Amino acid sequence: MIDCRVIDSFDLGDAIAFLCGVREERPLDGGSPLPWARAREVVGDEFLLRWAEKSQKERAFAVSAMRW
Repeated sequence: MIDCRVIDSFDLGDAIAFLCGVREERPLDGGSPLPWARAREVVGDEFLLRWAEKSQKERAFAVSAMRW
């Protein structure tokens, strides 16, 4: 777990980004990160499908915005 203080926020249109200063970091119960293979099982097929659709749109937009 991370205890932080919000320094500033930025409106990105469809999201808000926060700039934070970390005050303290503590491991969660269990102490180890959730591997992607396990996370896929936890979130389920419906979430993964929606995530894939969202990612595809974001990649297409990024490609259209590239200038190099």
